[in-house]
Amino acid sequence: MKKILSLLLVALLLAALSPIFAADEEITIEPMDGFEGSWIQTNAAADPWELNLNPDGTGTMKNSSQEIPITWKAEIMLDDIVMVDIQDLDGNYFEVLWYKDGVLEGEDNRNFERPQPDFLIEEDYAAAIPATLADFEGVWELTGGVVGIKEPPMTIEISPEDINQMSGGNMPPPIYIGIRNGKLMGRLGNIYMVDPALTCTYTGKAIYAMRSGIPITTGYFYVSPGVIHLTGSNPNPDVIDYCIFTFYRTELQMIPEGSKSWNFLPKEP
Repeated sequence: MKKILSLLLVALLLAALSPIFAADEEITIEPMDGFEGSWIQTNAAADPWELNLNPDGTGTMKNSSQEIPITWKAEIMLDDIVMVDIQDLDGNYFEVLWYKDGVLEGEDNRNFERPQPDFLIEEDYAAAIPATLADFEGVWELTGGVVGIKEPPMTIEISPEDINQMSGGNMPPPIYIGIRNGKLMGRLGNIYMVDPALTCTYTGKAIYAMRSGIPITTGYFYVSPGVIHLTGSNPNPDVIDYCIFTFYRTELQMIPEGSKSWNFLPKEP
């Protein structure tokens, strides 16, 4: 029973954190994984543009009146900045976008972001209180969790050390998340940045995160100054009633370089 419960708790943590992308190797793929898909212009005065980037390096740039076939590639530049170069099919210069904090910024001041989901089911989490985006800013450390078991009814407290032990030593503390401008940050190769495949939605009490290709939504709820709770999809609702992970704000400005916080997360299939 103890072994089964341990596996369930690890599965629950992975389900909660799986929208966050992590990699512990240098990223050399072109086009860079995660940029594919749709990007919508967010600061258009009238007719917004939409970028559709295909995994094979082709795509389109369109608005209501025109559609332009394009090719694209992403490159890591100096100072850990990612440049997305877009060209028409003739290979002429067309557009250069710079990726920063989840936004593709054009040199002509056009900004593109991931489209928000068509609908979002907000969790009714009683402990959550109203919060601004600034309240979520910073680096947060996982300090433990509480799990409710249905049968027999019981509540189990787990620590980061427990999580590491249950995972076979694959989740060594400290475990951090980073939040900037309402978006979750992770480690991409040697670069700390927002995952381009991650969509974050701020609702006033929570930041909901989901990742392209993973049908899981997690909620980061602000519950008191310097404290957020994380809840995610339940991998076994017949056994587990609820699970809440607690994060406390740290004084860190960035996830530590030597941290293994992100290395235990599952890679995309």
